[in-house]
Amino acid sequence: MAISYTEEDLRKACAEAQQTRQLRPVAQRWAIPPTTLYRRLNGALPRSVAHQDYQRLSITQEDHLANWIRI
Repeated sequence: MAISYTEEDLRKACAEAQQTRQLRPVAQRWAIPPTTLYRRLNGALPRSVAHQDYQRLSITQEDHLANWIRI
């Protein structure tokens, strides 16, 4: 199953859901699973942030490597 929404879409949907207090209509409008929207509203972190401890390089190391590659 392919994900058809971006992290930015999810952020916008969260903001809209907080304003309107309607979870399911907002999730349907943004094509985001309601459980994903619900969990994010209740504090779940994005996958990239939640799994940082499992990455081989820290964010700082990754930035230094990327800069070195660009040079």
